Amino acid sequence: MQKRRAVMACRSKGLLIAVVLLLCFSFSGLGQAEYMASVSGLLGRWQCQSYGETIPLIFESQNRMVFDGEAADYTLVPGAIRVEEDYGFVDYGYALEGNTLLLSFPGGMILQCMREASAQEKTAKPVPQESRPAQSTPPPVQSSGSSEVAAGEVGDPSWGFKFRVPQGWKFNKDYNGAIFGHDTIAGMILVFPHYQTNLQAIAQQMQEGLVEEEIYLMPSAQLQHKGNNILWGDCSGTWQGQQARGRGFGTLSPYGGGAFVLAVTTPEKFGTDISGAAEAIASGMQYFKVDVSHLTRIFVGRWASYSGSSGGGTLINWTFYPDGTFEDASETSYSTDYSSDGMGLPDTNLGALGTSSNRARWTVRGGEREGQIIIVYPNGSEKFIDYSVHVQRGETYWREYFFNRRLFRKGDTF
Repeated sequence: MQKRRAVMACRSKGLLIAVVLLLCFSFSGLGQAEYMASVSGLLGRWQCQSYGETIPLIFESQNRMVFDGEAADYTLVPGAIRVEEDYGFVDYGYALEGNTLLLSFPGGMILQCMREASAQEKTAKPVPQESRPAQSTPPPVQSSGSSEVAAGEVGDPSWGFKFRVPQGWKFNKDYNGAIFGHDTIAGMILVFPHYQTNLQAIAQQMQEGLVEEEIYLMPSAQLQHKGNNILWGDCSGTWQGQQARGRGFGTLSPYGGGAFVLAVTTPEKFGTDISGAAEAIASGMQYFKVDVSHLTRIFVGRWASYSGSSGGGTLINWTFYPDGTFEDASETSYSTDYSSDGMGLPDTNLGALGTSSNRARWTVRGGEREGQIIIVYPNGSEKFIDYSVHVQRGETYWREYFFNRRLFRKGDTF
C-alpha cells in the first residue's frame, strides 16, 4: 500500500461541512474464533475507488494481501489492519459493513472499496422472487425527475436536491444553502450542497471539519453509515464563543453531488428533537439532475484579468470549456512599450517571464447577475468563485464579471 501514499494529500477546505469524523472501529479483546470471523469478512477480491481510478485489493488469506499488485503481510489489531511495509508496520483503520469496506490511511484519506462477486455468484441463476428469503436492505436512494419545489419543500434547481420542511421549523435560503430555526427548540440546522461523486470523497471532506471565524467543531464520534448513500456522526467544539455539540450527515445523489446537513446547539440542549429533524432532512432527500445550461452559456469562453504597472504585471486567463473542464492559467510579464485598454489589459509588446496552468472541472449555481462557480480539481479539492456582473452608472456590462471581486473580461468563445 506504500506507493498509494501520493493520494493522501489533504484537500483544501471547500464547501462548509461542520463535522470531522474519524474512522475508528474497535474490537479489542478478540479471541481466536472472533479474530478468524473478522478475517473471513475480508477474504476475497475488492475494487477500491480513488479519484476516478479503480484499485484492486485482494485478501488472499488470514495474513496475506495484495493491494494494486503489491503483496504484503497483515494482521488485524483493534480498529485497524496492520500491514508490514518496507520501513515497518503501518495501521490502516477500517470499517466493514456488508459488501462495503472503508479504509482509513494514516494521512487522513478514506478509501471506499466494494466486494467483487465470486465466479460462482456471477454465474449463479437468479432465485425466483417468491422463493427468496426476506432480507433487510437499506432504503433506496430517493430521486425525482423534477426540480420544481412544491409547497412545504425546500430546494433549489442549482442544488440538485429538495426535501420537506420538518414540522415546526422555519428557514431562510439562497443559492448557498438553507438555515433552519425553531421557536421552542434551541439551535439551528444547516443544509448545504456539495459536488463530490462518491462516499470516499464525502468522508474526506467531512474529515476537514469546520474551522472558521468564531466556529471550531471537531469529531466526537466515529463515522457511520445510514442506508447506502449517507454518512453521519457527531461533533463538538465552539460556536461564537459558546460550547457546541452537533450531528452531521453527508448524502450522495445518484447524479453526483448531494447535501451536507448539520444540527448544532449547546451540549445541554442537544437531543433527539434537533438531531431527529436533521436526520429526517437527510433521509428524505429527493434528487434530480441539475440543469445549468442557461448559466454555462454565459461563462463558457476565455476570461482575462490583468494587474500591474507600466513595468509589468500578471495576466490571468480563466477558460471555461463547454465540456465542463476548466483551465486556470497565469502569466507574469513585462512591457517595454506599455499601453492598455480600459481594464488594464496590455495591448503591445508583452513578454512572458513565467507561466502556470491547472486543469479541473467546473459547474455553476445562482443567477445571471450573481452566484457561485465551483471548481473541482483532480485531487478532489474545491475552489469557490463568487461572481457578479459588472454594473457601472446604471449600465450592465454582460461580458464583464467580478470573480472573487476581481474584474474579468470575456474574450474568446467556443
